[in-house]
Amino acid sequence: MPTWKNNLSYGYTWLTLVRLNQTNVDFVSAQETKIEELVFYSKTISKDMLETEALNLANTMHTVFTVGMGARLEQGVDLEDAIPSMANILMDGDKTIEDLAVNNDEMYLFLNEQTIRP
Repeated sequence: MPTWKNNLSYGYTWLTLVRLNQTNVDFVSAQETKIEELVFYSKTISKDMLETEALNLANTMHTVFTVGMGARLEQGVDLEDAIPSMANILMDGDKTIEDLAVNNDEMYLFLNEQTIRP
């Protein structure tokens, strides 16, 4: 399994969250940063509203990954897989940025990423 320091999806997930002003933590601290610490996340809004916010952020991250960073979906993954999987993690305040990055690694093939998986 990839480690936090040597995987493109981890760096790109963190960088995207920083660029979208969702966090200002450094890369190393991001590993254990909980989703509830991201700017969009609010414990005071309804579950439906949180889901809407999470889907919006997931869609934006998808666009950043594919348009801005040259990523594409992994073979066998479609948009109906990628967006909801990100949104589900973003709705769980106890998950971490690392959990999100692991998910993104499974969903996206980032530019210059090795295409062969174990």
